[in-house]
Amino acid sequence: MTKSVNLVWASQVLEESNWLRHLLGPLIQCEVLAEQFEFVRPDSLFVVSANKNLHRSIPPSFLARLADVRGKGLIHVGDEYFAGGYDVYRKFDFVLRTHHAAWFENIPEVLTIPLGWAEGMPRRSTLMPLGNRKFIWSFVGNQKASSRPEMLRELLEIKPQFVYAYQAGVAGAQQLPRSEYHAILDNTLFAPCPMGNAMLETWRFYEALEAGCIPIIEARPWMHYHERLLGPNPVPTVYCWAQARNLINGLAEDREKLNALQQHILSWWTQCKESFQLKVNQFINEKFETLDVKLSTRRFPSTSPLWPIRRMIELLRHQSGMSLFRRLKRPLARLVARH
Repeated sequence: MTKSVNLVWASQVLEESNWLRHLLGPLIQCEVLAEQFEFVRPDSLFVVSANKNLHRSIPPSFLARLADVRGKGLIHVGDEYFAGGYDVYRKFDFVLRTHHAAWFENIPEVLTIPLGWAEGMPRRSTLMPLGNRKFIWSFVGNQKASSRPEMLRELLEIKPQFVYAYQAGVAGAQQLPRSEYHAILDNTLFAPCPMGNAMLETWRFYEALEAGCIPIIEARPWMHYHERLLGPNPVPTVYCWAQARNLINGLAEDREKLNALQQHILSWWTQCKESFQLKVNQFINEKFETLDVKLSTRRFPSTSPLWPIRRMIELLRHQSGMSLFRRLKRPLARLVARH
């Protein structure tokens, strides 16, 4: 029997809302917005977005009221910097979280899910054929983050293109309206998906898949993040953006190969979404049925004195040489300026 649960948005309805609704599907009995963490009832999934330590994100009074509640799950999103406080997970029966990290793999009560798409994803009944799309590639986003300068430098000679690159934090910098962004994706063959602020996984990747683009994702020689999270997949993957330039130039003129690759990716992505939806539903139903106390006894790395080192190592695994240099450049400049 499928469990019916309350989906509780703790503090606010999030960018990930439609993706989470897609994954949870028939499990959702009702949705509640609890801006002050005031909703505490059995058979509830509490959604918390936190890029800071969970002890600072969730009120202790709320956790105390959970103690006598049966059937309580946490959905933890937004933790791309691995901010810690994971011993808070012990207050729940199980946890779903975005952003994969090795130390959660061996905790059966914690399930890592894909980041998915952001709010504003249009409902598409059909996809524009590749032959009718205006742009060989496109990019909309912050141009200074991570490996994006290298991506732009390598691909700018490939035309026709659409590039809307701004510099976050600079006065007057504006993001493209989401409706326009999605319209651009609908007209794009290749969607390069450079890493985000801290991790290789981004909303852009999933939004490109939904638009029928051919995403190009990054990997590191020491870590294929998307394969760890999603399993083997046909999405073109590069270690540097010069490889992406060669890949696009090689495929753009061969429409037969291009269409075959798109269909392969679309088929895989459809199966991947169905698989994760089934996995999430089975996981939640199983945990609600057993309601054991194992999670309350688990050890989490964020309580160890070695946690700052382990956290740094996990974040470094996502970086390229240039993205790491760019990340260190500003604090090093401030340090030099003081002396």
